[in-house]
Amino acid sequence: MSGSNTPLTSLSEFSKELSPAVRYTPSIVLLGMRGVGKSTLAVMASAALRYRYVDLERCVSQATGLAESAFIQKHSLSEYRAREYEIIRRALELNTHGCILVLSASCVDHRDTVLLLVEYGRAHPVIHIECEESRILNYIRYDGLFEKGCNLVQTKFQHYKQCLNFDYFNLQSMLDLDESNRSTRDTSGVNVLALKAAETDFIRFLSFIVAGTPFAHTGAHILAPELTSHSCAVQLPFPEVIEMEILVGQMTVGADAIEVVVDVVRLLEYGMPTRSVDEYVARVRRSSPVPVILTLGFELATPLSPTDIDRLKVVYFNLLNSGIRLAVDYLSVDLRLAYDSPFIRGEEGYFLLNEISSNSCNTKIIGSYAAHNASVGFWKSTVPIEVCGLAEDLGCDIVRISKEAEEFGENFAVVEFLTSATLRSSDSMLITAFNTGELGRLSKVFNPALTPVKPSIGSPHPFLAAQASAGQVLAGKKPLFCVAPSDISARDLQLALHAAFVTPKLHFYIMGLSIAGSLSPLMHNAAYAVLGLPHHHQCYQTSDVADLQMLIRSPGFGGCGISMPFKLQAIDYVDEVSEHVRRIGALNTIVAARGADVRAPARLLGENTDWLGIQKIVLENISPINAVTEAKTALVLGAGGMARASLYALISLGFRKIFLYNRTEENARDLAAHFNRQSPLRFGRAFPQLHHFEIVVLRDLALARDAPPVGFSWPTVIVHCIPGKDSDGALVNFELPEVWFDSPAGGVFMETGNDPLCSRVLIRARTFASRGWVAVNGLGFLHAQAIAQFRMQTGKLAPSLVMKELLTKHFLAGQ
Repeated sequence: MSGSNTPLTSLSEFSKELSPAVRYTPSIVLLGMRGVGKSTLAVMASAALRYRYVDLERCVSQATGLAESAFIQKHSLSEYRAREYEIIRRALELNTHGCILVLSASCVDHRDTVLLLVEYGRAHPVIHIECEESRILNYIRYDGLFEKGCNLVQTKFQHYKQCLNFDYFNLQSMLDLDESNRSTRDTSGVNVLALKAAETDFIRFLSFIVAGTPFAHTGAHILAPELTSHSCAVQLPFPEVIEMEILVGQMTVGADAIEVVVDVVRLLEYGMPTRSVDEYVARVRRSSPVPVILTLGFELATPLSPTDIDRLKVVYFNLLNSGIRLAVDYLSVDLRLAYDSPFIRGEEGYFLLNEISSNSCNTKIIGSYAAHNASVGFWKSTVPIEVCGLAEDLGCDIVRISKEAEEFGENFAVVEFLTSATLRSSDSMLITAFNTGELGRLSKVFNPALTPVKPSIGSPHPFLAAQASAGQVLAGKKPLFCVAPSDISARDLQLALHAAFVTPKLHFYIMGLSIAGSLSPLMHNAAYAVLGLPHHHQCYQTSDVADLQMLIRSPGFGGCGISMPFKLQAIDYVDEVSEHVRRIGALNTIVAARGADVRAPARLLGENTDWLGIQKIVLENISPINAVTEAKTALVLGAGGMARASLYALISLGFRKIFLYNRTEENARDLAAHFNRQSPLRFGRAFPQLHHFEIVVLRDLALARDAPPVGFSWPTVIVHCIPGKDSDGALVNFELPEVWFDSPAGGVFMETGNDPLCSRVLIRARTFASRGWVAVNGLGFLHAQAIAQFRMQTGKLAPSLVMKELLTKHFLAGQ
């Protein structure tokens, strides 16, 4: 049995056979108050991950024959809790793998159930779902004083924390608050885009806690920032900058990670609850796909009373534990806590830091040490080496040491330290070190990874515009205890790397038969400029695939996009192809991988971003009601290289039945046979899934006029891959019968071509918007695959908005 949107509610169903796809993945428990969205998240995760959804509250009602309130009234509260405990115990025993179990809001009121969940959490994620207090109060129709209601909710939140190992903050999106925009709501009034954002974020969260990477459920080839040479992390100070959910993506352009820097002292001064940090981290994580670093710092500008110090210590370590429960990608701990200070005794600090590191799950620990008031000879002293030894003893994954430079020569001293320290340390811990201040900028060029940078200066956020950068928010004050504000941006760092001859200028190409009008150079060159990369992208039009060898051997070759008709032949010109290319049988991207030494001979890797682009468009536009199940089908039009990628994308999404139509039926049958003999295919690392499927070739689109073929439903996804023009440049006259838009819940129609931008089929698809159909032109696909290609070839997250605006302006200018 595979995942289902319909929850199991009967005890007799617990023993049903699980799908082999999820038989060995740990079950997940969700608990929380009413109104936080547990059931909605469970439905979405069940559909996306093929997990069995078990609603334990309904199971209890089904077993007792009464709702909770009715049973308590007829019998007693203690008897209900005892019955509930036995049912939960049995459910947890029988559902150890491949299930999402949703518990009732009141289950933690029974001590035995709490102990049961604590024990279950030793081997399984037990996740507390929380949200804004106002949403819960509205849901339960609370009519008392708002402040009192919030306090009651927060008290209940703390009650849940005694039996969980993870926290998920289920944000209310700004999209869901906008009542004026009805176009994004389905027939029940639910905002589809808001649900899609929640689904994407929650699946990313689950992937991280299960597999240690937020992208394990996708086919994206994304390296962790500490493995990316000269990566950087943009610093966002909290609580100075807090109202910027929509603008995080713009402020973090060019960054490989986001570092949320929390000033714990100021947090207490403002009287802000620690939950405000949880919510802020959740907003940042939902607003950007890059990893999040949570850094906790504190200023002791004036001596504190013993009571205030104790309070500060409790809040600081509570926030560290909260960071682990939130499953942040990185948690920065202050190594100074392991030394005696007015804040804490060194022995106690070492013990607490060691406990944090030992229970960090998949969160990586950064041991930070800011050498305040250190002498010029700091880097040549024994202190940095001792700090590295301390970090290694504590089990840190990364150590980060910084010092404000007083002399320019300290930049070379830190390079000497990095060289010697790296040779001494084990390979399991990355050592990063740099100077701060105006005289220390050069050292950041040589820092190996996760260099702190300030937000993009061009950010339109009024607060940042007034301050020029978030780094200047802290100017004039003592730096935070464990981190100093950066004075360079991600773009500044890239420009400096090239000026220092660290990053060479690379040349990228798009190669094909008729690509003179390709928009790839326009997008890629604009992206290079925004990020400060010195590279160049250009078209290479040819009729001979052998010319690819000349490009590969040319000086500074960085990579190449492959267009028709060379997507199959180009496989012979690379050193290695991905599993995706082997399955699809075609590539569209060549990556020149050089590793840490960018000037070493490149190893040529063959990849395919077409399928990632198609997958992205479908995921972004399909409504939750059309989540892929065994009954859902899709339709692919065409049998060329793009149709190959489309079929593979749809298989990866879980479609078991896919129609395929091509005007030359023989080509369609060959393509269907290529995939059908591979069934089933396994996808995913965090949630490995065996996808069984069948590609069914249609001889005539007009044959199914009144009902879909036996055993099928009408498709909810249609991918149009037939070229809009023939070899002579004449428009192709292709019609798709209206019957193929008969899905009762609508669906997604997308085109992979953009010449013409609006084909006759696309125009027809748009007329079915009232039936729930979303029609996406070829620009959406072009943009989506270009983003994936850019990241594979440069290792940097593409400035998506810039590339999208360029495409839109280009086509508007041509109309």
